[in-house]
Amino acid sequence: MSHGYPFRPGDLYTKVGVEEVVKEGDAFMLPFDRVRDSLFDVFGHVTPPWITPMCERHQSGAWIHVTGGGWTPGATVRFTALGISYKAGPYSIGGFDNADPSGRIDIWLDTRAQHVPQEQWTPITLHAKEDGSNKEATAPLPYYTFYA
Repeated sequence: MSHGYPFRPGDLYTKVGVEEVVKEGDAFMLPFDRVRDSLFDVFGHVTPPWITPMCERHQSGAWIHVTGGGWTPGATVRFTALGISYKAGPYSIGGFDNADPSGRIDIWLDTRAQHVPQEQWTPITLHAKEDGSNKEATAPLPYYTFYA
């Protein structure tokens, strides 16, 4: 029987009060353990952080609904935009979220678009970074989030 990390195929573990045998390829991948700043599944695979932005245009920019996972539970995750042609370096969107106990985030961000000639539009990337660690994730954003 395994007593903590790592679980290996053939180990017994308790899930909601029932002992089960861990098999390679099991669909469940819990429990997660925090080891060396990373979340690992029961087979020791690192679960990298990820983000998925869903954007909705509004009169002066866009709402960005960001969901994600793989973050350290309770950690603060901050958001910046990279690649905006009229900003030097990363641009703070001014939003942050604290990961829930399962390492997931869910936040709405509000952006303001600037009038920029279309030939100056450059690809924009949403960048999420966890405070106090090297965990980060990126995802592309549509042009209308920052360009009008």
